[in-house]
Amino acid sequence: VAGMFLQLDSLMYILLLVFVMTLIPYYIEMWGVEKLSPNIVTMIAMLELVTACFVGFVFFDEVLSPLNILGMCLIVASIIVMDLRFKRKYRAYKERNTETA
Repeated sequence: VAGMFLQLDSLMYILLLVFVMTLIPYYIEMWGVEKLSPNIVTMIAMLELVTACFVGFVFFDEVLSPLNILGMCLIVASIIVMDLRFKRKYRAYKERNTETA
């Protein structure tokens, strides 16, 4: 009976990994490619590593080293910088186009 429990427990983790961490994010990303601009989709896709680390920490008792946490912070910081640059360029583009119209 104990061996069967371990198999069912392992099966649950495998299904969780397949559906929650692989299939659902893939379909959400493909939906995002259709609905959003490539810049936005790229920034969201960069969060995949941070999300995977966080889920591993919360649900699978993974240990995050200071280097892992630093890497996650750098990824989030780069997304913020890219977003700010994208917004600045978009505002400048919009201002140029409204002046000519």
